[in-house]
Amino acid sequence: MRNIIQVTVLCLIFTSLASAFNLMCYVDEASRSRAGPAQFDASKIDVNLCTHLVAVYGDIQNNVVMATIEELSFFDTLTALKTSNPDLKVLFGVGGADFDTNKFSTMAASTVNRNTFIQSVKLFLRENNFDGILLDWRYPDTSNSKNQFTALCQEMASVFDSEPTGGNERLLLTAAVSGHKDHMDASYDVPQLNTHLDLIHVMAHDFYNLQDRVTRHHAPLFQGSMDTGNHARYNAEYSMMYWKNKGASAEKVLMGITTYGRTFTLRSRFNRLGSRISGPGEAGTYTGNPGYLSNYEICSHGLTTSWSEQHQVPYGYSGSLWVGYDNQESIAKKATFVIDYGFGGAAVWSLDQDDFNGDVCDQGPYPLVSQLYDYLEAGIPSINFTTAEESGTVCPQEGAENSCIGEETGSFPCLIIHSVTLTVGVTGPISKNVPGH
Repeated sequence: MRNIIQVTVLCLIFTSLASAFNLMCYVDEASRSRAGPAQFDASKIDVNLCTHLVAVYGDIQNNVVMATIEELSFFDTLTALKTSNPDLKVLFGVGGADFDTNKFSTMAASTVNRNTFIQSVKLFLRENNFDGILLDWRYPDTSNSKNQFTALCQEMASVFDSEPTGGNERLLLTAAVSGHKDHMDASYDVPQLNTHLDLIHVMAHDFYNLQDRVTRHHAPLFQGSMDTGNHARYNAEYSMMYWKNKGASAEKVLMGITTYGRTFTLRSRFNRLGSRISGPGEAGTYTGNPGYLSNYEICSHGLTTSWSEQHQVPYGYSGSLWVGYDNQESIAKKATFVIDYGFGGAAVWSLDQDDFNGDVCDQGPYPLVSQLYDYLEAGIPSINFTTAEESGTVCPQEGAENSCIGEETGSFPCLIIHSVTLTVGVTGPISKNVPGH
């Protein structure tokens, strides 16, 4: 059961509510090899849609960053886009979900190995016209790895800071990090990482998999009534707030948003959230992975769609296929959440899995990423703020993890929300009340 209460003050770390934002868009090198209309290349990218492109993924060999000739050829077409938009930043991504984590562990295990890697990164980025690196280590979740990842970021930031740029801008250091509390606690010294990283992509998605044996949305914005115990933490709101509460600067934190859906095969005619499943959905025609469909593949299935009011996300079904995904409405909700709480923007996996040609979903090119851009660019909040400096208020010293995304000590300036109705989950964090939530 959820209770509705009237809250007169909610504290937030003060950040600018201006329309400046970061929209980080991943581009998967593998997309150039997809068949037919799914084949992707740089000519299909709107150079004004994203503030940052992330070219993925590179490799690590003998503690040195690497890419194949074929990959470099593709990445060169991405960095060349800066000619059309000089403000565009192109980052080089290393790691990812399928990466051999032992390569990270070995590289980060000693000062010597880390320095070899860092020097190779600096050279590689400059030689190939990249503006920075994105580290995607999944996950440094042992005590040694946690400390070594912190040291890696500290030492790399120091090298980037001290590099003679010769008129070039300083290289950017960014990372993709987990949105799962267990990984967050085990893997990251958040205050230290916040000092060294320029942007932090919180992967606020892929919270559920086949082990749950029922249909669940992989990227809910909010907690729902069925989400009890640890599941109360499996939503974007919790992940974003948790990173902020642990010491990350809101303006550095980007909400991870996907242009793909996670799919299941239903066991019976029941097709709502929580329905029993027999396994993953069939692989998509173009993406080719069971349990996974790109946005353009989802649109081609002619799904019967439904909306989870509590989670503020859609899902759909057709026969035995069940899909949890994002659409333009849920993208707008997530973008507004980012704006309301002063976060730095969003990170999207990936450009090549949106309907980039605009000929399947009947919503124009890049319907999801364009919607995200439009809302972030407008920067219109759904709640009204007064600064703590104006009101003389600080964050509460107790219960801050539930009601405040500022420091628990209240030692920083806050934003105050006046007379906002909030919903309180039995075990979850306080959430801003939005229609249907």
